[in-house]
Amino acid sequence: MRRLSVSRACARAALRDLESEGLVEIVKNQGAFVRRISRKEVLDILDVLDELSVLTIKRVIARLDDSEVHGVVESALAAARHFQSELVRQQPIARYVEETNKLWNMLTHGTGNPVLEETHARLQSLLHRIRLTGFVFKGKENRWVSWHVDMLAAMVAGNERLAVKMMWSAAKESRAAIMSLPDDAFG
Repeated sequence: MRRLSVSRACARAALRDLESEGLVEIVKNQGAFVRRISRKEVLDILDVLDELSVLTIKRVIARLDDSEVHGVVESALAAARHFQSELVRQQPIARYVEETNKLWNMLTHGTGNPVLEETHARLQSLLHRIRLTGFVFKGKENRWVSWHVDMLAAMVAGNERLAVKMMWSAAKESRAAIMSLPDDAFG
């Protein structure tokens, strides 16, 4: 309240709004806590995100004639290649999540569809409730990055079929890795 210079009533109203959106749990006499997300919820979110990703790829490729959109895809490809070059044998899972979010935020922006952009970002943000602290990916999980690089290269070339195929490869592998997290990562 002090940091944001708001009243107690305003802070409580904000917390009630977050509770109604399912983002926090308010426990009487204990406070408000970020609501954890179950494995089932994660799978449901990933199902929708995957389909939105296919739509995003199709929409972006359809707009590649626009130099700004083409630049967005090339920029995303350069960022993915840079991330790929930084990879070490072990990488905190949070870095993968951060890079994947950046990638899809750039691409959904390139669709020119603010509803798609907002929906994708909102679903991504729900996945931030998985407790990732201390978890690392080892070895083969770096294939996600390669598939993203290949997906983006296919998009720059206008090859929708290959881009979608690479997206599904990355999605399948990332889903398996997320589901392999220990129970305490979920709610």
